[in-house]
Amino acid sequence: MRPDRCFSVWRPAGARPRMLAISGLTFLLALAQTARADVFTLKSGGTVEGEIIKQDEAGYTVKTVIGTVRLARDMVVSVKTAPSPFAEYEQRLAEVRQTAESHYALASWCAKRGLNAKRREHLKRSIELSPDFEPARKALGYVRVGALWVNGKKVARKQTGKSAEPKNETAAPPNDDTLDDQTLVKSIQTAWMRRIRAIKQTYLLSKSLPQMIKQGRDRILAIEDPLAILPLTRNFGKGTLMQRRLLVEALSKFEQDESTMNLAVMALVDRNAKIRRAVISQLIRRKDERVPAQFRKALGSKNEELVQRAAFALASLDRKEAIPELIEALTGRARMRVDVPVRRYFGEFTEVFAGNSRIQIGERRSVRIKPQIGVVDSRGVVQVEVEQRVHDVTVYRTEVLEALKRLTGQNFGFEHDQWRLWYQENMQ
Repeated sequence: MRPDRCFSVWRPAGARPRMLAISGLTFLLALAQTARADVFTLKSGGTVEGEIIKQDEAGYTVKTVIGTVRLARDMVVSVKTAPSPFAEYEQRLAEVRQTAESHYALASWCAKRGLNAKRREHLKRSIELSPDFEPARKALGYVRVGALWVNGKKVARKQTGKSAEPKNETAAPPNDDTLDDQTLVKSIQTAWMRRIRAIKQTYLLSKSLPQMIKQGRDRILAIEDPLAILPLTRNFGKGTLMQRRLLVEALSKFEQDESTMNLAVMALVDRNAKIRRAVISQLIRRKDERVPAQFRKALGSKNEELVQRAAFALASLDRKEAIPELIEALTGRARMRVDVPVRRYFGEFTEVFAGNSRIQIGERRSVRIKPQIGVVDSRGVVQVEVEQRVHDVTVYRTEVLEALKRLTGQNFGFEHDQWRLWYQENMQ
């Protein structure tokens, strides 16, 4: 590109397009002022990337891709400069062509760098230029109904009776400290997401050389920041067998509730039996009473895999108090063409672990964190394969029977009455 070339720059959010004639020298000077960002390495092991907008004896005020955060000096180990996503965005924006494809490509780049607001702006611009451009429509949540594109989120809100913008005039104003905590947590987690994704793509692909895989493993296992738990689970929860094994090993190093919760979910949903056993061995060590309580609730599910895996987990944890529920779960009924609603169970799962969890960052700062499930997919939604039955049948659950045999040393097959009688005579 010639230095004296004019750049056609699209200004989003209603601003009129205009031609900016920028000389090569002026452009390079402007870029030099913004081409670097500040990377703050924290005592907790995490990092925050952004631009310093204020600095005093108490600490730093930093502009990040998700908002402004305040960092106390005692939280920070070092400050270094690195390429700024803001500067690279401006450079890419100057070169974007006014086509749906070009704006969609820039939106995809913004998503990878955590510039979510800019991503949405370019997706909207993409469908302004080409109303039927399918990739941008789908990314914005639209679905095609006949010849029309319909906003899927608005339709869902109408079906559930929820307004698009709920108002609560009597609600208390947000707490500034809480909001700052949330922004700081999200900023650190965003940095971890990028770093872990880079390690995954560079070192941990199935075709990588053994020495590269070892380097990647070492880098992951060296992570000590609890705020990396959710990024770890979201990067590896649906990964290869090797990556999921690494995830279990990495989570085992953390004692926080978010780690325990994700391990407990993996014990129920991971498709590999060896990984589930490795997870359970970690849960045995933790002795967290909330975990077997949740497994006992899973015995009442209509999802066969969930019941079977919960039974195995309870037997492995030697939870004899679960024997009555296991007796009732020995057999089940499968009905014709019924989708099993597993999501509601895992929604309650997160509520059980949503206590007042705090993570220490620095000597004088701790932040609140709400544990989230990340071991299954990027949206935090846990899914077990939906089952359908063509006929009404009785399901004999051999895994539940094996769990009862292991806990009691008895074997009455699938005879509920004999199991109940034995329990009354020997366990009550």
